[in-house]
Amino acid sequence: MKNHFAYKSPAQIWRILISDSGRLIIETRDTNTKEVFYQCFNLEDGEKIFSDFQLEEKYWTGIESVY
Repeated sequence: MKNHFAYKSPAQIWRILISDSGRLIIETRDTNTKEVFYQCFNLEDGEKIFSDFQLEEKYWTGIESVY
């Protein structure tokens, strides 16, 4: 098995989801501020689709909101 890409974050990785369309969505949370951020990558080639994306509601959202 070969890695396509690596991901490191200063925030805590909270949840990971693979979508039906082959996207890897990573939910991270800053443990100090409790804010949530989302990252999305194409699993086929590792291309970053978006990074550090936040919704207007920064605390009470989950990965389902960006699915």
